[in-house]
Amino acid sequence: MGIDFNRLTGGQRRTLRQALTEAFGTSRELDRFLVEHDFKRLEYFSAAGNLKDHVFDLIEELSKEGKLGKLMVAVLEERSDYTALQDLESRLGDWPNVGNRDLYPKTIQPEAVVATPSGAGSYGKRADDRNLVPKTVRSEGVITAPAGTSSYGKRGAESTRTEDQARGIWMIPYGRNPYFTGREDALSALHEALHGDGCAVVGQTQAISGLGGIGKTQTAVEYAYRHRLDYQTVLWIRGATEGDLTAGFWEIAQELFLDIVDIEQGLAAVHRWMDESTSWLLVVDNADYPDLLKPYLPLTHKGHILLTSRASYFGSLSIPCPLRLDTLPPEEAQAFLLARCKTPDLAQQKAAKELSQELGFLPLALEQASAYIAAKHTLFEDYLSAYREFRIRLLERSKPETGSYPHGVETTWTQNFEKVERISQASGDVLRLSAFLSPERIPEELLFEGAGELGPAISQALETSDRLHLNELLEPLTFYSLIELNSQDRSYSVHPLVQDVVMANLDQGSRKSWEERVVRSLDLTFPGEVHFRNRKRCFRLLPHVEAQSLESLESARVLRRAALYLHSHSSYDEAESLFQRSLEIAEKALGGDHPEIATILDNLALLHLDQGRCEEAEPLFQRSLEIAEKALGGDHPEIATILDNLALLYREQGRYDEAEPLYQRSLEIHEKGDHPYIASTLGNLAEVYRAQGRDAEAAKLTARAESIRKKK
Repeated sequence: MGIDFNRLTGGQRRTLRQALTEAFGTSRELDRFLVEHDFKRLEYFSAAGNLKDHVFDLIEELSKEGKLGKLMVAVLEERSDYTALQDLESRLGDWPNVGNRDLYPKTIQPEAVVATPSGAGSYGKRADDRNLVPKTVRSEGVITAPAGTSSYGKRGAESTRTEDQARGIWMIPYGRNPYFTGREDALSALHEALHGDGCAVVGQTQAISGLGGIGKTQTAVEYAYRHRLDYQTVLWIRGATEGDLTAGFWEIAQELFLDIVDIEQGLAAVHRWMDESTSWLLVVDNADYPDLLKPYLPLTHKGHILLTSRASYFGSLSIPCPLRLDTLPPEEAQAFLLARCKTPDLAQQKAAKELSQELGFLPLALEQASAYIAAKHTLFEDYLSAYREFRIRLLERSKPETGSYPHGVETTWTQNFEKVERISQASGDVLRLSAFLSPERIPEELLFEGAGELGPAISQALETSDRLHLNELLEPLTFYSLIELNSQDRSYSVHPLVQDVVMANLDQGSRKSWEERVVRSLDLTFPGEVHFRNRKRCFRLLPHVEAQSLESLESARVLRRAALYLHSHSSYDEAESLFQRSLEIAEKALGGDHPEIATILDNLALLHLDQGRCEEAEPLFQRSLEIAEKALGGDHPEIATILDNLALLYREQGRYDEAEPLYQRSLEIHEKGDHPYIASTLGNLAEVYRAQGRDAEAAKLTARAESIRKKK
């Protein structure tokens, strides 16, 4: 029989809700439509706060009143050009003849079935001979199974259900997203994995894996629509919980008209059908626990099974190479924003590009921002400015409207965080500390060597520098795709919006505590001196040092060391910026007369000297010397170093008479402590003597310096 609007199946209700939501776009537009067509206002049917809930309540109430058919005739008549409604007929099955304004579905009689070649299935034929689409043929009479087919169940006491009747089932609960953008490589790879080189490869199972909000479900939906003609039966269930799986396979059994009495029998019957039938696709959405799913999947089958999952490992399901989805490429993210917000204005393209970058090219975040911009007619540049100030708080003001996202970014990931926390407190702490670092390539040595500063849970988990312990610590995070391991360089990455959500869930006290822990860990890990042997480590840790904003002695110290590394690589502008930040923090945190400030001033002055900015360098050297003498006394080795550097400045300027006493005083300090730089200072003083024409004195100093170097 056809569809009775007052007795829609669960799958049909989902499909109808999705189509109406996409067709109207806003609650205001739906309310206007209802009033224009003599229905009561939307508030009569629903007190919900968003369009999806309004549509849900509207369908329920009109079904009870027997008026849903009347509404759908009006909708299809007026809005037939909407993409979401154009394929609604084939997704729901039999549909009323809108042209004749019949309000209830027709039963497709046997004479309406068009003969097809053997094995091609049966197709329902509409009176107006529009394009034929697969139908589920349900006759009250007995349908004899063609030779070679199996009978799976009964329709009443005497009629039998055949495989031909299962053809044409379409259980995808979502409409095709008109704004779906990109993913061509992923869709091609998915088709290749399931179909092979141009011919169907039966018995294939594949998974789409990735971070929550990355677009896994949307990609699966798009694949189903693009390749719907490759399949006679398309099935869809949720796989988040055992309850979802049980209910899903029960619904499949009913859609296939299998003769069952309980779930165990139903599952076995579905498995038999899958093992004997071809040209079918099963999508298991949100299958985040592969081990939970295993008992529900057939051991052998002749169709295609596609999972969407945040998990990254599917060994128990024999899926060696899942399709990993990453964020959208920048140009595709920008294209989505412009299309979704219907903004052809070239002047807005730059702001759209910057906004997509701020959102980390994450599809769910792009949709949430677009929903706000489109609904409130906001300019990209205005939203971008506000987002840079309010971050996740602004993003969560709007919920996703298109696509199949049940929640916004914050809710989606907070649920995962809580699950990680239940598995391992230490793993949760790794995610928290990661929120205060640069998102890309967080090096594992920061965890190993800084573990003692990162709280008791991490410290206990990494008592030894055993890489297996580290893998166990990170496994809950990789399981939910909250981080991505970079095995080749022993690091991991986290999406910037994951960091924002973690931050949003920390109170002010916890945030400061984690900032302090991270800075102390960096201070322990970043090399104290720049040598060739540790330059690689400096390079790995540099972006994480630059990400710090805490004002403390440790942060000033590690910023200064990072600046020294940049100076050694002739990255003068970046080095100066870090030296200035280090100086500002040190002055606020330590006051004006701390030895650390003297060291920073000396380092900054040397940078200016290398840049030829001697006039700016001299007062910095002099201030550095003054602070060091007050704080350390006149004979401290640090003072000798500053004296050497100031003397070097005078040599560069040809001010030899001023350089000479500085070198002599530095030499006296070095000699008191048998300092390793004695030979260097002797050589520098010799150069001053030569410049003054005092060659004999210079020769004596040079010979003494060579003697010291030979002894070393």
